[in-house]
Parts: sequence; C-alpha cells; structure tokens
Amino acid sequence: MNNYPLSYSPVRFGSHTYGFTYGDIEALASLALQKGGYVCTPNALMLEYAEMHPQFAKTLGNATMLVPDGIGALLALRTEGIRANRCTGVALGMAVAKQCAQKKRSLYLYGGQEGRARDAAICLRRRFPTLRIAGYSSGYGDKKTAAARIRHSGADVVFVCLGSPLQEIFMQSYLPPHITALGLGGAIDIYSGSTRRAPASVQRMGGEWLYRMLREPHRIKKVPELSNFCLLLTHNLVKKSNPRLFFAQFDGKNTQI
Repeated sequence: MNNYPLSYSPVRFGSHTYGFTYGDIEALASLALQKGGYVCTPNALMLEYAEMHPQFAKTLGNATMLVPDGIGALLALRTEGIRANRCTGVALGMAVAKQCAQKKRSLYLYGGQEGRARDAAICLRRRFPTLRIAGYSSGYGDKKTAAARIRHSGADVVFVCLGSPLQEIFMQSYLPPHITALGLGGAIDIYSGSTRRAPASVQRMGGEWLYRMLREPHRIKKVPELSNFCLLLTHNLVKKSNPRLFFAQFDGKNTQI
C-alpha cells in the first residue's frame, strides 16, 4: 500500500474501530491546521486504556485526526496489514509550529510544570522567529479557567500537554472546534529542554518507551497495562488469516519521522 504523503485507514483494535491518518509529516501538519478540531497521538497505553474505558474510546473516535505515536499504535496498524509511519507527537508539534510561523497562525502552549510552557515558548521562538505566541500556562490549576484563558488569547492553535487521558478529555470538553488543538503529552518538556529524547538509534528501533521508563522509574507501574496491550495485540493477530505477513513486514523501517 502506498501511504505517502498521506493515508487514512480504519483499524479494528480490541472492541473499537479507529481511523488513523499517517504519512508525510509536513502533510500531516498542514492537514491538522486545515481541519481544526483536536488531534490525538495514540500509543499503546492509550489504546489499552480506551479498551477498558469506552467513553475514552469515543473521545479518540471523535478526534479530527489520530496520528500513530509509538510502536504500539504501529503494531495495531500492522495487524491490519498496513505499513504506516510513526509520527511522534514531538515531531508533529514541531512541524505544526513551523507552519504556524509560515502561515502567521498564533500558538498557545498549555501543560507541564510551572515555567516549562514559558521556556518552551522561548525555545520555539528562537527556532522560528516569526512564530506568534498567543500565551502559555502550566498544567496545574482549574481546567475551566485554563480553557477560558486559551479562548480569550485568540490562539489559532494550542498544544495541550497534560498527559493521557486528561489532555484528550480537555480538548473534547473545553475547547471550541475552531481552535486546532493537539494532544502532545510531554512535548513541552522536550521543547523547553528540560527533558531529553532518546537517541535517534533507540527511536528507530521503537525503544523510546523503554528509554523513558529507565529514565523515569515511576513509569514502571505502567508495565501491567503494556502487558494487557500485548494480549489485545495477540488477539487481533491470531484472527488474521496470515499472521506471518505481520512479522515479515516488521523490519524496523519507516517507524520514525
């Protein structure tokens, strides 16, 4: 299947069907700005959580775009025989910020510890000098107040970095559809320089989740959830007529943008 520069595929995973959009990162960023609404970047933990919480599955299903972030989402696509690209939330956000600067769209940063969003805004402005920052605020405090601040800022785009499922619920519940919102997890920490990404070689092997777990031991508690995801993945796989094709196709290529 040709999935460049942009493709869309409905994927049945567990009890739900999700429509993934994937392909060239610049095309994804452009489409996100064009369509508005909210964009989610599912990984293994999000898909497993959606299986256990149907309301969250609806939240994902109502998103304007689902972009596969993480090897788990790619594997879910592979069970349907789809060779997709991995587009991390960090990379997608950076591409969107670049296009905001080019198209004179204003950007709001929401999330992270106190001061992180401000530092991220400074770093993004250094990288894209024409980028208009509508505002920024930490991920603490009342969500309704934060949403009002975002709306009153006049922002065209907002990066919501609260972690899942809080960021997806916030985008669906509090933000109007004319604002393009992207749920980007810990992207603000990376943009601000307070957190380092895994080396490129680790990213290419799909081991960024393990790298983060080793650097942030509190993430170890999520291992049982990953185990549940593996069971769901196996269940999906054994229903297919040719599971060998799944393993033959997984060669580690096209897993990072």
